Order: sequence, then structure tokens, then C-alpha cells
Amino acid sequence: MKESELIQGQAEIKEKAPEELEFSFMLVKPNATKVGLVGVIRQELIEAGFDIVEEQQLRISRYAAEVFYSSLGEKKEPVIEHITSGDSHVFMIFGPNVIKKLREFQGHTAWKDRPAKGLRGKYAFDHIQNSVHCPDSHKEAAVELEEVFTDLKDKMLKSQLADEIVEFLSDTEAIEKGERYLSTYAI
Repeated sequence: MKESELIQGQAEIKEKAPEELEFSFMLVKPNATKVGLVGVIRQELIEAGFDIVEEQQLRISRYAAEVFYSSLGEKKEPVIEHITSGDSHVFMIFGPNVIKKLREFQGHTAWKDRPAKGLRGKYAFDHIQNSVHCPDSHKEAAVELEEVFTDLKDKMLKSQLADEIVEFLSDTEAIEKGERYLSTYAI
């Protein structure tokens, strides 16, 4: 078998692989919540095909902000000040490969060398008040859900998706232990 045939065969298998069902969330930050963008963002999520399974208004604590932005190092303080400055709104979303899809839909933060895209491109005030936050990995989604959105997680445990949320969170424990992640979901 030629190398090109092997690569083509692998690509075909990858295309046919089942999509992974996941939980993620989109947090509408205080700047966007304050000016009334929650409903607009909700409608954009629905029109884009995202399945919102729960939502709530909340105020992000300093601890939660530290969890969200620990990777920013010394640059995190202005972002933490913003996200803790007022009410936010969180949409819990469930679906196939939703973590990646939601990150793409969110868009990246505007920097001087590239324009913002997605929701951030439409609604960001600046690179700190960029209107929305969502996790960029399965591990980050589960950690933020477990550590920050405990009330929301408790609601989910009482819902029809209880088994799925438990499975999603337990898969993260395997990732943290360095075990290979194999999805138990297929559609």
C-alpha cells in the first residue's frame, strides 16, 4: 500500500468517526450583560444550532476568576477585575464536539495584529471586555464546571442529562491521571 493511499484511508476513517458528546458553557461577561446582550447572544447560540440545556445569572467570584484565567500569569489581573465587576450570565451547552465548536463560534480576542472574529468580533468592547468566555478543552470545561458552577452542576445532576454530566466529569479524572481518553458516546 502506498503512503498516499494510507493517508487517504486514515482521513476517511477520521471523517466517519463518531462525534463526541460534550458539555461546555458560554459565559456572558459583565460588560455584555450590563448592556443587555444576553438575549442577543442566546438567540445567536440557538440559531447556530447549540443546545442550551441550562442557564443562570450569577456573579463570578475572585476564586472562580482565578480558575478561569490561571493560564494568563501576570496578565490576568485586569481580566479578573473585569469579570468580577458585575453580573454575568452562563449558558450550559451539550452536544457533539461542542467545546471546539463553541470556541470557534466565540472567536479569538482582538489583538493589534488581527481582528476579532465570532461573537467577540461582534460584541467585544476591547481585548479585556471581550463579552464572552468559554473553555478551550474538555479538561478546562470539566474543571470550571466542577469548581465554579456548582449550583448549575447540581441542577444538571437532577436533570435528564444526569448520567451524561457524571460521565463527562469522570472522564476528566482519567485525563488528569494521564489515561487515554476514549469517548463512550457515539451518534
